Amino acid sequence: MFGNRGASQVLTLLAATLICAGQALAQTSLKVVSATGAAGSDVTVKVTVTSDKNISGAEFQMSFDKSKLTFKQAAKGSAAASMFMTDPTVPTVGDQTVSADSSKLYIQLIDSTQTHPIASGTDREVVLVTFTIKSGVTGSVPVTLSGVSLSDAAGASISATTTDGEVTVGSGVDIQLSVTDGRGPAGSDVTVKVMADVNREAVGLNFGLVFDKNKLTLKSVARGAAAPGVDSLDIYTDIAAANAAGKIEVWLLDYFFGQTGANPLKVGKSKEIYKFTFTINSGAEDGEVPVTLSGIEAGAIEGGESVLLTYSSLGGIVTIGGAPGDVDGNGKLDVFDLLGLLKVLSGAQVGNGLSDVDGNGKIDIFDLLALLKKLSGN
Repeated sequence: MFGNRGASQVLTLLAATLICAGQALAQTSLKVVSATGAAGSDVTVKVTVTSDKNISGAEFQMSFDKSKLTFKQAAKGSAAASMFMTDPTVPTVGDQTVSADSSKLYIQLIDSTQTHPIASGTDREVVLVTFTIKSGVTGSVPVTLSGVSLSDAAGASISATTTDGEVTVGSGVDIQLSVTDGRGPAGSDVTVKVMADVNREAVGLNFGLVFDKNKLTLKSVARGAAAPGVDSLDIYTDIAAANAAGKIEVWLLDYFFGQTGANPLKVGKSKEIYKFTFTINSGAEDGEVPVTLSGIEAGAIEGGESVLLTYSSLGGIVTIGGAPGDVDGNGKLDVFDLLGLLKVLSGAQVGNGLSDVDGNGKIDIFDLLALLKKLSGN
């Protein structure tokens, strides 16, 4: 999208791709796509597969340095969206979870219906794994594959080669993206924002927001005040498709960069990019649900040339639980919840599911009255 290779180089690459396409698909290969992030931030690495066969079953292990990376979340990739994956999001001992030494992640996917395998092709996205880079880490951290077992619809084994990747830890980055936290009881709505600290102006940005579809249902998407581009050029995944996959993709582009009316992502702190409202699924158990970023790309136009910008990301947490009215989530109703609700109603603070005291799906003056009644013992 923002490459700056000359036309002759692009043509050379295309020609090489066409010549080698048959060879590339002649054998199956599983690859870790390397990623870059800053110490203290989240980083998402992809595992992709290239094969001339449809894959109905996939099992493998990802190893990493637990002193430098902490496993946070794993989600199915776009090519495996309709497959079954045992939930690997809880870092405890057991199948498809982090092993006892917390340095090996077990992944297992299967086409249980025998109708939606990973289709043959090049660089099909199998799984997205999010790590938090520990503070103080520098250099590169290997992420390796082992124990690979692939099979077709008949259960026949498919031999595969592997390519390992790494997480490169950078210091200063051009854009730091983060997801705000949210809180609410099961059945309530909660809104999280994607925010940006921008050190270098951007004219284009795209990212994916990954969530646990078994606990959260995406309800609406709203554009932030600082987002680049114009509304007519906003394209994002259909909400129904996002809920089926547990991931929504957002693309933004300042089509009029350098002209009157341009609206780039400007330098500054705490820039609001997008707001995502989820409904916490009824019956969801109390606990924390990670909401993370993946597939980030940012670009700028400088000196008439397009350049890719560096970035880091930090995911957020939706905490399920609490009693309506406990706005600050400290487990008790008191005057501080009243002050918090007043801030929400004035627009100085973002509301959450606990702010909807009367449970009618919206936060208004009637919630303030309901909280006053609770505090007075009525």
